[in-house]
Amino acid sequence: MRHSWFASLMALALISTSTPAFPQTPQIPNLDFEQGTVDSLPPTWRAASALARGFQVTTTDRSPHGGRFAGLIRRDTLLYSYDSGALSKKIDARPYRGHRVRLSGWLRHESRRQIGSANLYLRVYGEGGSDRLAVATDQEAVRTGEWVERQISGEVAADADSISFGAFLDREGLAYVDDVSLTLLGPSGEGDQPPRSLTRRGEQNLVALARLLGYVRHFHPSDESATADWDRFAIAAVDEVENARTPAELAATLERLFRPIAPTVRVADRPLPQLDVAGLMPPGARPACTTGWWHHGWGGGVPPSVYYDRRPRNPIGAVSDSVAPIGAEVNRSLGGGVWCSVPLSLYADSTGTLPRGTLAARQWQRPEGWLPSGGDRATRLADVILFWNIPQHFYPYFDVVGTDWLAQLAPTLRSAARDRDGASFETTLRRLVATLHDGHGNASSANAPSLMPLRWRFFGDHLVVTCVDSTRTGRIRAGDEVVALADRPLATWVEQVAPLASGATPQYLREAVCVQLQLSQRTDTVAVDLRTPEGRRYRERVPGRVRYWPMALRPDSIAALRPGVMYVDLHRITDADFQRALPSLVDAKGVIFDLRGYPWRISTVVLSHLTDTTLTCARWHIPIVTRPDREDMTFDFSNWPVPPQAPRIRARVAFLIDGSAISYAETYLGIVEHYHLAELVGESTAGTNGNIVTTRLPGKYDVVFTGMKVLKHDGSRHHGVGILPTVPVSPTIAGIAAGRDEQLEKAIKVVSR
Repeated sequence: MRHSWFASLMALALISTSTPAFPQTPQIPNLDFEQGTVDSLPPTWRAASALARGFQVTTTDRSPHGGRFAGLIRRDTLLYSYDSGALSKKIDARPYRGHRVRLSGWLRHESRRQIGSANLYLRVYGEGGSDRLAVATDQEAVRTGEWVERQISGEVAADADSISFGAFLDREGLAYVDDVSLTLLGPSGEGDQPPRSLTRRGEQNLVALARLLGYVRHFHPSDESATADWDRFAIAAVDEVENARTPAELAATLERLFRPIAPTVRVADRPLPQLDVAGLMPPGARPACTTGWWHHGWGGGVPPSVYYDRRPRNPIGAVSDSVAPIGAEVNRSLGGGVWCSVPLSLYADSTGTLPRGTLAARQWQRPEGWLPSGGDRATRLADVILFWNIPQHFYPYFDVVGTDWLAQLAPTLRSAARDRDGASFETTLRRLVATLHDGHGNASSANAPSLMPLRWRFFGDHLVVTCVDSTRTGRIRAGDEVVALADRPLATWVEQVAPLASGATPQYLREAVCVQLQLSQRTDTVAVDLRTPEGRRYRERVPGRVRYWPMALRPDSIAALRPGVMYVDLHRITDADFQRALPSLVDAKGVIFDLRGYPWRISTVVLSHLTDTTLTCARWHIPIVTRPDREDMTFDFSNWPVPPQAPRIRARVAFLIDGSAISYAETYLGIVEHYHLAELVGESTAGTNGNIVTTRLPGKYDVVFTGMKVLKHDGSRHHGVGILPTVPVSPTIAGIAAGRDEQLEKAIKVVSR
C-alpha cells in the first residue's frame, strides 16, 4: 500500500526583495580587448582554471571583430570529454542588484577536426560564493569561423555578491571573442503578470490549449512544428487563449494560433468529420514521399540522452511501421466545447512538408529583455502545459502506477495561476511530478537551497538522527529524535512536504521526505528540538546552509574488517581503486560490497570478477511512439553483457542494500539477484531504474522522470518493487545510538559462515 503522506519532492526557495532604482551601467575595462599585447593574457581578464587544464588564453591580432585585438582561447589536444576553458571577468554585483542584465559578445570558432565550439556564459553568485543565484539562457554554440553575435540575459538577485561572465571554448580548437558588453536592462520582474485565479471558462480554455499543443508539437510532422520555439509560443498563446468567452471563440483562437505551424489542423466547436486526404495535397504539388514523427522515447530533453526523435520519409504508397499512413489523424474532443483534427502524416517534396506553413516568431507584449520566470503567471501556466504533455505521450509506467494524468492538468493549472512566486510554483511542479510515483521524479530550479549538517531517517513516525557533523551541530548525537524544526512540530513539517515526495516504493518515499525536510529549512541557522533515548529534551541551533551532508559512519572505502573479511564501499571507489584491491579480495574468505547509495564512479567491473560466464543486465524497453496519448506504444528492447574477467573472486560475498539504492545501483543489484551472485543483506531498494528524461522549462526549471521501462531478467516488474533482500535486516534506534551498523554486522556474519 502506498503511504498517502509520501508523494513528491522538495520545495525550494527564491528570494523576493524590493527593487532598487534603475542605476547607470558601470564601466568595465577592456571589454573590447584593445588593451594588452599579442600572445599575453588580456589585461583585467582571468583564465587561471583554463590554463591549469591545458588551454592557452591570449590576446590576438588575427582578424579581430573590431579594433586591433580580440581574445583567444586555444587547445590543440583532442580530449574525449566535455572539458572547457574560459576567459572570464568577475565583478561586484551591487550595481546590478535587482535588475535584468544582457551579456553580448562576438564569437567565432575554428577546429581542424570539426569538433568543439565557442560560447558565452553568465553566472551570479551569492553569499559565500554559492552559485544558487546562477543565471543563463540556452543558446546555440558557435561552430563557424565567421564572427557571430551571441547574447545571454539574466536577472541579478537583490542579495547577489558577484557576477562572473565571459567566453569559453568547449573541448578543443580556437575560440575567438571580441566586443563584449554587459548592459543593465529594466528592474527584475518588470513585465511579469501577477497571480490571478483562473475562471472556470479560462481553465477549460487552457486545458484545450494544452492538449492541442501536445498533439501538434509532438505528432504533426510539419517543418514548422519541428523548428518552432515552443517555449515562446506557449507563453504567448496563454495570453490569447485564456480569455476566449465561448467555445466558438476558443476554436477560432486556437485555429488562428496553430495554422501557421500546422496548416492542415482543424479546430471547431462541434465534432469534426474524418480527415479528407485530398486536403493534404496542395494544388499543383508533386510530393515524393510522406513523413510522420517517430519517437524513440522523448528526444527533446537535455542532452546527452539515449532518446531521440525522427521524421522518416517513405515513398508514397509504401507501408511502414515507422510512419502513420496518410489519412491518420487525432480527431477528438479537447474539452471546453471544442474538437480538433490533427493529421499524423503529411506529404513532402524536395523542399519540405506540404502544405507550407507561415511560421513567424510569436511576439509578447513585454519590456525589452524580459525573461520568463516563475514570477510571471503566463510563464507558469505555459510550463505546466509544456511539461504535462511529455509524460502524457511518453511516460512508460502509467499502466503500473495507475495515475489519471489528465485529471492532474486542471488542478495544476489552477495552482500555477495563483502561485505568488517562483518558489511556490516549484512546489506546484513537484506536486504534479509526485503523481508519476517515480523515484527519479523531481522538479528543481537554479536557486536550490542548501542542506543541514546531519542525516536522519524515519522509524515509523519518529525521525531519528543517524549521522552528525559534530563540528557544526553542538550536542546533537546519533540516536536522538527530532521533535520540532524552527518552532514547528515535526508532524506539521511532514504534512507539508510529504505530498511533494516522488517515489515508486514506500522505502524510497521515506528517503525523499527525509531529504525534503532538510531542504525546507531556508534560513542560515535552524532551531532543532530533539529528545534523547532517555527522554531528555533539548534545543540546538545548526547551520541551515551547508553544501554536503556528513557521511554515514562506515569503515574505510576498502578495508579488512577482520582476518579474511574485506569491505568495499562501491559508493566511494573507482575502477582503479577496485583493481588495486583485487588481489586482497581474491585472497579473502568473505567480501562485503556496500551498495547503500549510488555507485557513480565505478563500472560493472566488480560483477565481472564474480562469474565464470557472461552475465546480462536487466531488460531495457525504450518507448516507440508514433501516436498520441500512448496509443499503440511499443518498445525497443535492449540489454548489454557483462563478460567474465580473471581472477575470479570465490569468497562468500554479500551486498549491503537499502532504500537509497536507486537506478544504476539497482542495475548492479538486479544482476546479482538474477544470477544469485551473492546474498543481499539489508532492506528493499528504491524500485526505480532506467535512463531519465530532463525537461528544461522557461524560467529555468528542470523536471525529471524515468523515460524507459525496465523489467527484471525474467520479464517481471521492477518499478515499484525493486530488489528485495535475501537476508532482511533494518537498523534500530538503539543500534544507531550505540554507533553500530547492524546491517554491516549481519553481513559479516553471513560471509563468515
